[in-house]
Amino acid sequence: MQAVVFFSINRIGRKRIEIAHDLAELARWGMAIVSVRERFLDMDQSPEMARFRDMLIQWWGWFAQSERDELIARTNMALDRVRAQLDAAGSHISKKGNVVTRLGRPEKFKDGWRERARELAETQHLTPGQIARSLAAEGFGNVHRRTVRDVIAEEAAADAS
Repeated sequence: MQAVVFFSINRIGRKRIEIAHDLAELARWGMAIVSVRERFLDMDQSPEMARFRDMLIQWWGWFAQSERDELIARTNMALDRVRAQLDAAGSHISKKGNVVTRLGRPEKFKDGWRERARELAETQHLTPGQIARSLAAEGFGNVHRRTVRDVIAEEAAADAS
């Protein structure tokens, strides 16, 4: 006789109906069902005991399904709590699961960064990337090189007119 051995009924599946169906199919094929945890599956295979055993399988399957549903509910509650905390902090979770903090606009940088960027462009003839790195080193914040480029272009347009 062939047998299927498993640790526990809740390792077979998480839905009561699926567990009962799968175990019934195995029994129909003549397979002995052995569980390390649920010893009642090894009981007498007589028709009277088979009905009792089927009832116990349904019962244990219900516990497995309830455990799964509770785990999902706790996980969703924890995720909602984390999302609320991140929203309050001005952050969010990306599709890849990373925490992303929203950055401020250039107006939130330390005052005087525009003038300093123009000065570095005129006196030292630095590229926008070099100017952005210099601004960060001087404590003005992380101004992106494209933002520096736009400020320099605005200055050039204002000078041309």
